[in-house]
Amino acid sequence: MRQFINSGPEAFADLEDRCRSACVTFQDQEMPPGTAPARLRVGFETDAATGAAILLVSHGGSYSGADAGIRQWLQEGEMRFTSFNELREWLDTVLRPAYNVPEAAEQRRENGSRLRDLIDTTRISSAAYVQNSFSRIDAMQLFAKLSEEIIGQDISLKRLSSKICNHLAKARPRRPVTIFALGPTGVGKTKTAEHLPLALRELDDGNEDFHYLRLDMSEYQERHRVSQLFGSPQGYIGYHDGAQLVDALSTHPKSIVLFDEIEKAHPDILRSIMNLMDSGRISSASKTAKGREIDCRRATLIFTSNLQVEGIISEISSRRASTNDFLIDEICRKHLKGSSIAPEIIGRISCFLVYAPLSDKARTEVLALSVIRVAQEYGVTISSIEPEAMNVLVNQAGKNDFGVRPDEYLVGEMLGHTFAHAFEQYGETPLRLGPGEGSRQFTMEPLTDGI
Repeated sequence: MRQFINSGPEAFADLEDRCRSACVTFQDQEMPPGTAPARLRVGFETDAATGAAILLVSHGGSYSGADAGIRQWLQEGEMRFTSFNELREWLDTVLRPAYNVPEAAEQRRENGSRLRDLIDTTRISSAAYVQNSFSRIDAMQLFAKLSEEIIGQDISLKRLSSKICNHLAKARPRRPVTIFALGPTGVGKTKTAEHLPLALRELDDGNEDFHYLRLDMSEYQERHRVSQLFGSPQGYIGYHDGAQLVDALSTHPKSIVLFDEIEKAHPDILRSIMNLMDSGRISSASKTAKGREIDCRRATLIFTSNLQVEGIISEISSRRASTNDFLIDEICRKHLKGSSIAPEIIGRISCFLVYAPLSDKARTEVLALSVIRVAQEYGVTISSIEPEAMNVLVNQAGKNDFGVRPDEYLVGEMLGHTFAHAFEQYGETPLRLGPGEGSRQFTMEPLTDGI
């Protein structure tokens, strides 16, 4: 944190500007004397709703110094200020004395230069990223694409987009990006993983390197299933049959691999992927076109689960941590520590996404998308849905604890016959869905008013 103390106004203005669009983090920062551990991760963020400035720090540090404010900051993982000017004043009047740093013009110039160097280093990385083959992808573009299909999970989608784009920007990544998506059933975890490679391809001119592989962990509950991922050794049955994970990553090193419902996998399955998560390399039982060792450092590994989700969501809500990446990671690791997933796996996760239960508004939007998707199965194009028709569907759907899947089944049950009849009558003409009269719940007719 020393480079932030006595930094000039230009450097802080630059930092404040960058914080308006993302959380800006700095790794391995020297903390005031009396802090354990002595070096922690620090972040700066702006609350979009209130304009407050937030100073973040890795949770779990302790402080034996005299200032109670610093101690509270380390204990809670964050400190809020009404503005960046107030944050700067706290750094100058509280944190600087804790370092015993003199306030001198030369010291101010030196530290201001260091802070600008840090920020400029990040900008150089971003510029290099823009000049790479991923030049058409940035976090906001990716978020916009994902949010077209995944409704009501903006916080998780923004964090995912930032994490993915940062990983793609690396010239020499040391390991794949590992993401753990937690949440109730039917709120968009698996759907996010399905649409991520589609969005990346669209933003990168159809780049087929963004391959998608879904591994349903309910199919990997037996120990011998390891060979299905990595292949069978020479002399064993299935030696020439190939292997799902090895084949995907050897052919497409930038693959997005989904380990769905990870808690259902046999422990040996999880242990077998530890080296992949840690070093970005896996060894194939049989020789591939690229040899036995495969480089997977550019891959994206996504794990999903609904383990401990009620406790996680409850604590995030009570601590108002929905936008605090530091606290979310800490809360998730704490709750998953006593689960069936080995601590070695939890320790190798670089980012946790928490998917909240859908609000009534989000569920209505998802229901409307379900109408469009089910209609497409019958060859029908829905271009307009009248509010009264949506009210009928929403009231019929009622409340459920199983996410949006039952709603899509309900749409098929209530509208299947109507869609089939509409296709016979109108073909692929764009149609409006409206409320019916009497025993008919819905009507469908061609658009005539240009809607």
